Amino acid sequence: MAEYSYIPPYPTTLRKWFDCKLHQPLNGELQLSSKVDFHLEVPTATDVAVVIGQKWHMLNNQEDSWKGAIYTGGLSGKLRVYAKFNASGESYSPLLEYTITSSHCY
Repeated sequence: MAEYSYIPPYPTTLRKWFDCKLHQPLNGELQLSSKVDFHLEVPTATDVAVVIGQKWHMLNNQEDSWKGAIYTGGLSGKLRVYAKFNASGESYSPLLEYTITSSHCY
């Protein structure tokens, strides 16, 4: 009988994810109560944020890449990455969705 190992899913891409590149995290399931490094390229964004519940964590723009270390917190649920494409506007568009989970499958 063959043994199968668990392969974690990639994060879900949402409607504005085009011409973008994800460097990390590639795993769509993030561990509860852990620090996660984010690194992505969103060429025309003026701001990029990671949102957990109602808390917004702004990523830093470093030479056309957006980076930051985010603590996932103590509650399971969804984590989304949003971007703003108009510097004078206040509207953010969803790019990626992750699941924060307490199970450690990988």
